[in-house]
Amino acid sequence: MSQYTYVDSGIPMTNKDLLDLMKLTRNIVSEGLKLRSRAGIKVRQPISKIAVHAPKFFHEDFIEIIKDAVNVKEVIFVDGVEDLKDIGGSWFY
Repeated sequence: MSQYTYVDSGIPMTNKDLLDLMKLTRNIVSEGLKLRSRAGIKVRQPISKIAVHAPKFFHEDFIEIIKDAVNVKEVIFVDGVEDLKDIGGSWFY
């Protein structure tokens, strides 16, 4: 068994890297669902976009998990709160 796993992007990742990325994905989904609940927006109602403070090299498969779980059409990665002004986002994790 190989020490590294290759994702579609061709970037070698250790199993620990993949587990860390999945943990971050679960945290983003959890926070997104909490924010939806607080805003009174049911999960079956799609949202156009959310802004996330996370590594920009996030793999597309994990982005799709976030989109499906939170029911959002677009996930935008930002460096900080000041970047939200540029994209008109209202959610931040």
